[in-house]
Amino acid sequence: MKKVLIGLLLAGSLYAESIYATFDVEASRVANVAFSSGGIIDKIYVDVGSLVKKGDSLAVLQNKDVKAMLNIHKTNLKFAKKDYDRQVKIKNIIDQAKFDKYANAFESANAQVQYQEALLEKTILKAPFDAIVVSKEL
Repeated sequence: MKKVLIGLLLAGSLYAESIYATFDVEASRVANVAFSSGGIIDKIYVDVGSLVKKGDSLAVLQNKDVKAMLNIHKTNLKFAKKDYDRQVKIKNIIDQAKFDKYANAFESANAQVQYQEALLEKTILKAPFDAIVVSKEL
């Protein structure tokens, strides 16, 4: 049995021919991604040939200042919420204008947090879909 198997393998290799083919490969989706705001690049997480999944961070700008502002606004929101919650409890016995002032402060603080989060998000370049990085320009 061993002799037959070896004979078949050798016979197959004696008559084998090489087959060559040429073809074009075209990506089904292409995206040129770039930061929507300017800044100094802090880190680059990918290189040419890297396989990335949708949402993976590709690069990040220096953003310590934006993070600090976000923390300030989160603190302001925390205390504005406490003030607002206290005013809700006594809403029926205080002036409506005074209550509105606290409601406005709470809503403004919340809007500032959302704005700072949006600014922070703009400092992170993310993959729009699963892909392979084919080029990068700095």
